[in-house]
Order: sequence, then structure tokens, then C-alpha cells
Amino acid sequence: MYASTRILWVLVKEGKAPKLFSKINKRGIPVHALLATAALGMLTFLASFFGDGQVYIWLLNASGMPGFIAWLGIAISQYRFRKVYVAQGRKISDLPYCSKWFPFGPILAGLMCMIVIIGQSISTFSDGHFHKQFLKSTMLMCDNDNDR
Repeated sequence: MYASTRILWVLVKEGKAPKLFSKINKRGIPVHALLATAALGMLTFLASFFGDGQVYIWLLNASGMPGFIAWLGIAISQYRFRKVYVAQGRKISDLPYCSKWFPFGPILAGLMCMIVIIGQSISTFSDGHFHKQFLKSTMLMCDNDNDR
């Protein structure tokens, strides 16, 4: 709630959202942004009770899969950055922060993210054929039984 409310408030400040959400109370809380975020969260929760949960599944895919894809990118970036940094003749000790678990940390994180990304749609590959369902779950589209 905190993060989404503040993101909406910042979007207003950048001119990318309606000014309605910019009002702040005397305690510094963007009230309209908080109410909009809470209402959207409530509607999302209530959507899980209707239509065989298709809206809920779509929202779950929309919030889960991109996070793992982003973390996979972070793990790859950290691993590649350190390798290229050393290859350019620089010293790791010159960096303001050094991960204690390098290279094990980013490799483990990358592998775990790949397992989750593939595991989310393992049924796509289970019968030996590639189905559209894998693309749907990774591209954040609703599951429609007519497409199988």
C-alpha cells in the first residue's frame, strides 16, 4: 500500500497521473492516492470470487512473473558487471560495495529465478508439445480454455 500510494503520488508530480491524487493531508499522506490504491486492491481481491478466478490469475501472473524476470536480469547484470570490471583492469576493492557471495550469489539467484519462470508453466511442456499457455503466463495474458 505504501509503495503504490507513493508511486501514484510521484506520477502526479511528474505530470503522468491526474492531479486528483496529489492532495496530501497534514501528516504527509496522499489521501486520494491511498484511497484509490485501497479501492483497486479491494476490487482485485473481490475479482478472485467471480468468473472462475480468471481475473485473479491474470493479476497474479502480472505481479509475479515480471518480478522473477527482473531479478533474473539483476543476477545476470551483477555477474557480468563484476567480470567486465575486472577484465578492464580495475580492482574490486575500489567498488563502494562488494557482494560477499560473488560469484555464488548471482549464479544461485539466476538459477532459482529460471526454475520459477520455467516451473510456472511446466504444464506447457509436460506432454511434449509447446502450448500457447507458456507465452500467456509469461506475457501476462489471461488463460482462456478456448485457446488450448
